Amino acid sequence: SFTLVVAVPPPTFTTANTATFTAGAAGSFKITATGSLAPTLSLIGTLPAGLTFEPATGVLSGTPTNPGTYYLTFNAFNGFFATQFFTLRILGSPGTLAITSSNAAQFFVGFPNMFAVTATGIPPPTLSLSGALPAGVSFNPATGLLSGTPTTAGTYALTIVASNGPSVMQTFTLLANTSVPASLSPFSPFSPFSPFSPVSQSISFAAPRPQILGSAPLVLAATSTFGLPVAYMSSTPSVCTVNGNTVTMLAVGTCTIAANQSGGGNISSAPAVTQSFGILPSLVSDTAALTAAVSPLPPAVAGRDLTLTVLVRMRSPAGTITFTENGNAVAGCERRPLAMLADAVDAGIVACTIAAPTAPASGTARRYQASLVYPANHVSGRTSEQLNIDVAFVAMAPAALPTLTDYSDIWWVGPAENGWGLSITQHGLVQFNVIFAYDNAGQPLWYVMPGGTWNADQTAFSGLLYRPTSAPFNVYSRAQFSPGASVGHATIAFHGRDTAMLSYTINGVSGAKSIQRQVFAADSGQPRIVVNDLWWAGAQEDGWGLNIAQQDRMLFPVWYTYDAAGRSTFFTVPGGSWSGTAFTGDLYATTSSSWLGFTYNLAQFATTRVGTMTLDFADQNNATMTYTVNGIVQTKSIVRLPF
Repeated sequence: SFTLVVAVPPPTFTTANTATFTAGAAGSFKITATGSLAPTLSLIGTLPAGLTFEPATGVLSGTPTNPGTYYLTFNAFNGFFATQFFTLRILGSPGTLAITSSNAAQFFVGFPNMFAVTATGIPPPTLSLSGALPAGVSFNPATGLLSGTPTTAGTYALTIVASNGPSVMQTFTLLANTSVPASLSPFSPFSPFSPFSPVSQSISFAAPRPQILGSAPLVLAATSTFGLPVAYMSSTPSVCTVNGNTVTMLAVGTCTIAANQSGGGNISSAPAVTQSFGILPSLVSDTAALTAAVSPLPPAVAGRDLTLTVLVRMRSPAGTITFTENGNAVAGCERRPLAMLADAVDAGIVACTIAAPTAPASGTARRYQASLVYPANHVSGRTSEQLNIDVAFVAMAPAALPTLTDYSDIWWVGPAENGWGLSITQHGLVQFNVIFAYDNAGQPLWYVMPGGTWNADQTAFSGLLYRPTSAPFNVYSRAQFSPGASVGHATIAFHGRDTAMLSYTINGVSGAKSIQRQVFAADSGQPRIVVNDLWWAGAQEDGWGLNIAQQDRMLFPVWYTYDAAGRSTFFTVPGGSWSGTAFTGDLYATTSSSWLGFTYNLAQFATTRVGTMTLDFADQNNATMTYTVNGIVQTKSIVRLPF
């Protein structure tokens, strides 16, 4: 007998990794991938409201409503995975773009002058100006300011363009006038106004809307009947400060600013004009970003409770979320207030548990919707945001069997055999399991069971075991990854939710261990993001992964990778702490007793701190993994591993 192995090269994406849509306008973009076996497509990440992705055709289409930049990941699979990171840009609709300043300004020859060109839009537009300016005058597109001291009189025809994808245009007239009030003298640059003859003036502000604490500094624009520059002052420095024409918000309250006509840098004797505006608590100055996670890990099993967790990223999250299905509120999941994550300033969370949902009547998924309603004093111009959560389902077979438990966790024998264990990751009815233990020299290794089958009553899961090899973690190359031939098989017979029997035959050696869930954290009831799963860096680094076990807010990551000789090894992070959505802990290498075919000797178990690991979660499905191992510092972008 012989084994025939037919290698299938991984698929290749053949489309660009960026697409542009316009808010309020229908659009489409086709994602394509090729391979010797036709690949299937899937999306990792949440699409903005109004867009859908059809895996069968690869078409991303719809009418988006929320301008912004979104980062997605597409997978193509034909036995091997290929991954493409994708940037989706949604431009503001043309109707939101406007030039809001006057189309004319009057400057005076021989005097410093200023005029602010302003425009609004989502995203904020960029400005440009065309046409000949008088000598001594310039335009700053970053601030929108026309300023300078013209030396030549005349009328100048200009064109202003504001663009944020769409563009609007306005003709503009700049009059450089030599006729100045008698009280002004170009020979008195430090006192352009006569202190004995106050000049009648009219200064008006482009009225600012209420500002949000923590938002970008506000550039104020003021105009004068004389077109002369203005000096800004703050009468409430504890609330805001003013530097030139820029106001920085410091505290909630009312900021009052004053403007005087001025010449060579000194404030004139002319009376000041003041204006006040409110500074509101720091909610959000734009739209919020909503992402969702489902636990137990999808696909959901019909009849088994599932929890939807929505993470909201914005400054000082505030508001309520209601979960609905087909327009009907999910029982017990209405108007749930956002709970701030501990140590976070920009992340809030809401969880909703759905009791024993049935399989969908048609199709393979249920669509839930989470709607965030902003509080009454939200000033971004929006009242709500929405997120569709599509949950794939599998039905139990036969229907008479009890609901299948989710066994995802870290399992061990107990303190008597501390140092080795079993990580179980379960997606619906499929498990991806890894035994991490030690070879006959006491060096760390791992055996992977990347799938398997249940017995008839679905109480025992069995599959083949492999011990892969690949490139060292610090110079990883997918080309060196080899799963190798099967080294044996294992069965996990579950006696209940928390106990089981692990039976195995590896390299002809058989054994059995009574195992249990390893308890490393108690439920505190605190808000938390849900990140337990098997994570990887995508198909381009296939062969290694990070299993994250989670109990309450505490994580227990086990990193399955390769040593300098390309042999399987592992590192653990048996604890750590959170800072917002970033988790950091000490990273350990271990050695211990021979495991396969020997009685485990706890006395030989030893740990060595080799560095640290930080997992910074952009959302509940995307993270940045930064680690230090014996002075080697590297960063990887990781996502949940689909299987």
